[in-house]
Amino acid sequence: QTAIPSSQYSLAIKLWGNAMSKIHSGLKTKTFSDSPYAVEKYFCTDTGLLANDTCTSVKKGWYKKNNLPEYCTTHVGTPYTEQTQDPENSIPDGTANNENSSSVAQ
Repeated sequence: QTAIPSSQYSLAIKLWGNAMSKIHSGLKTKTFSDSPYAVEKYFCTDTGLLANDTCTSVKKGWYKKNNLPEYCTTHVGTPYTEQTQDPENSIPDGTANNENSSSVAQ
């Protein structure tokens, strides 16, 4: 495995994006149903633990229902939900910044 120098990340991202665009060109988008064994939760990007309403940066992630991490101990508060988020920390669709997507081209 060869490491990519950080100065080349932008180029690597562009190349990967171009390759994936060509591979998926003309394919229909496929939406996957949620697994009964997994749950989508917000996590703190600073600690990797489940997010509280005081976490300054959050993303969505998928977890096994029987193997959830603890809530963030750095940013103590109540569990984070879309209803408890600060509107200034959101993007136009109402989700936390840099939310993951579950749609893939087929």
